[in-house]
Amino acid sequence: MPAPLSSIAVSCADNLQTLLRSMFAKVDDTFFELAEKARANTEQTMYFEALREIRVKRSGIENKFSQDIVNAFEQLNNNRRIDRKASNENQGGEFEPLSLDKLTVVQNDELELSLAFSTMISRAEDRLGNKLAQLNTRLNTLLGVNYIDDCNSPFSPSIACKIMSEASENLDIDIKGRLVFLKLFEVGVLHGLDTICDNANEALIMAGVLPDYDGYVRERNRHNRSAPVSSAGLDSQLARPDTPGISGEHIESLSILQQLLGQPQLNVDSVAQPPNPGLLSLLSGVRNVLNINKAPVSGAIQSGNSVDILPILKSLSDKPEQFNQAVRDTDREVIDLVAMLFDFILDDRNLAEPMKVLVSRLQIPMVRLGLLDRALFSKRSHPARKLLNEIASAALGWNDVKEPEKDPLYCKIQDITEIINDEFDEDTALFEGLLEEFIGFIDINNRKSQLIEKRTKEEEEGKEKVDEARSMVQKIINGYLIKRELPDVTIALLRDYWSKVLFLDYVKNGPDSESWNTAVEMVKKLIWSAEPKSDNKKCILMYQTLPGLYQELCEGLSSINSDPIGTTVILRQLDLLYFGKELDEPRDASVAAAAAAAITNIVNDVPNVKMDTARKISASQQENNGQLDSSGIPVLRSVVTADTLNYRVDEANKKQEFNEEDIDESVLTRADNIEVGAWVRFTEQNDQNVLCKLALKMKTKTKHIFVDRRGLKVAEKSRLGLAYSLQCGECEILEEDKIFDRALESVISNLRDREENLTSNPVGDPA
Repeated sequence: MPAPLSSIAVSCADNLQTLLRSMFAKVDDTFFELAEKARANTEQTMYFEALREIRVKRSGIENKFSQDIVNAFEQLNNNRRIDRKASNENQGGEFEPLSLDKLTVVQNDELELSLAFSTMISRAEDRLGNKLAQLNTRLNTLLGVNYIDDCNSPFSPSIACKIMSEASENLDIDIKGRLVFLKLFEVGVLHGLDTICDNANEALIMAGVLPDYDGYVRERNRHNRSAPVSSAGLDSQLARPDTPGISGEHIESLSILQQLLGQPQLNVDSVAQPPNPGLLSLLSGVRNVLNINKAPVSGAIQSGNSVDILPILKSLSDKPEQFNQAVRDTDREVIDLVAMLFDFILDDRNLAEPMKVLVSRLQIPMVRLGLLDRALFSKRSHPARKLLNEIASAALGWNDVKEPEKDPLYCKIQDITEIINDEFDEDTALFEGLLEEFIGFIDINNRKSQLIEKRTKEEEEGKEKVDEARSMVQKIINGYLIKRELPDVTIALLRDYWSKVLFLDYVKNGPDSESWNTAVEMVKKLIWSAEPKSDNKKCILMYQTLPGLYQELCEGLSSINSDPIGTTVILRQLDLLYFGKELDEPRDASVAAAAAAAITNIVNDVPNVKMDTARKISASQQENNGQLDSSGIPVLRSVVTADTLNYRVDEANKKQEFNEEDIDESVLTRADNIEVGAWVRFTEQNDQNVLCKLALKMKTKTKHIFVDRRGLKVAEKSRLGLAYSLQCGECEILEEDKIFDRALESVISNLRDREENLTSNPVGDPA
């Protein structure tokens, strides 16, 4: 290995190892902080378990990461003087960067990790830019090769991420914890690559490797283009009715439109004839007049209409004869038709106003395209038509924001409109490249939003399950306790402790599980054991069953990690309840003594709780608050009431926000029939529109969760609340059909209606 490479390899490995150690030093604080802020015990437990797992496997991760970095430098040296293709084959994809383009169908967690790595790599590569390009060039020069690039350079973010992915793959932690770990890696390690690349470049410059080389700033390819079509080739294609651009089917479709527009006789030659170059020149002038890409189209959005192009064309012509010569009748029809289509599109309430402004800027290019390629109006698969449909579909869930220029989707669509206006001349292949690029952009964003939406749904389903569990536990506790005469200790045990056991079991195992039924039976057993016994047989039976009852009780209290002090107090009170009274019958006393001894052994197995300690706790607490009688025995409540329980109010007793009688049955049916994935618009009191998608219907239909296009929750509606919003017009279900196709169908329908009206009521008819 050349001395300069050896030197920077050692320096790079040492610096990365230092950064990695610093990152691990922040793991404890980060996960502890997240655990403290956790909203649920399960989430808190997940963070603590992740922290323990990372601590255990930290050393192995550090060693493998450092060794693989060294191996990456050795791999470069081993492959020197081998051409790029052979080098990549020899590496066998060892350092192949993660790419969304190469993802197949993977599990959700794997997809989420891939997205996280891809995003990290993209951010780091954009930040490093020229530094990494200079370094790769100098390394190629130093080794006399030409294959070192971002895919295999030990300094590249993709290699660091690949190595970390392999080093940490054995971490047995939840996806949330893993993503937190990767974020720490990005901030703690990948951000340090800037300084490492700077130091490596300086070392190579000092060694005389391309000291004057300034590199270059990499620019992303804005869109893929096919080979340009020459004017002659385009004219030849348009002149042949049997070409794909102007087939007989297309002419038939155009014939219908032309007849509806007022020209009953179609001249095929005029359809196939390319537009006058003078008209195309005038259209460029219209674009300049309207100052497209610099400001919104004047008056178009505010009036809800498209731009009236013909008067502007006429004003740009030197003489009327020039205008008439440049603009034929068939050209006027194309201009009128595009105007009608944009009238419909710009009047569509599905699109937010800023998006309408961007879409309106495509009217002039669509006119030019319609003149060059009439298949735009008849071929559903036309790339320009598909591009407009995709833009409208992506913008469907876009809500207006204060600074749209900071929104990625808005910026992407703005970029596309600028490219089309600046670069579209006669090369219709431009739309194919832009369509492919936009679909790729939307696909990546959809994957991200789907992951966020999945988390939102899981969180809401978890909340629903928690509410359902609480309601069921409340029903069980209330049902068995209210209107009974029971000691305070039994009430407190069931209300404050066993209710948590019931709740946890319901959430984990569900109402149909054996463990749930066992936990519910325990409620009955505790109540039976606390009630007065009418004869000795029942008393002896109680003492015989107490050890088993205590066994179940202690196991349940252990499962909820109950407070040892509170558990000790409860057990002392139970001890007083069952064994605090002297028994006259020797047999009863003998059975009770045996039960007490068995219970002592059972309770002593409970962590931090000993029966002897429990029995030594002063009874002054209970005596002072009236829970014990003069004999030291827990007293009975006269009747247990809801106030005694001090428990949650039954959800069923809550005042409902809406009355079903006030809502039409047909509207309720509409609300019930809204499918998951449907887009709706909610109009708030300040007339602000919120576009969102129905992401989740709870099984009970009591709750509907709506998310925005990023997958974040924006609204929650009950069944009656959603129906009420539909009935009063505050909610509207949006059409998701392709906007260009809908516009064309609407134009044809309107033209047919106009023709029928003119036929049935000719001018001068008294009717």
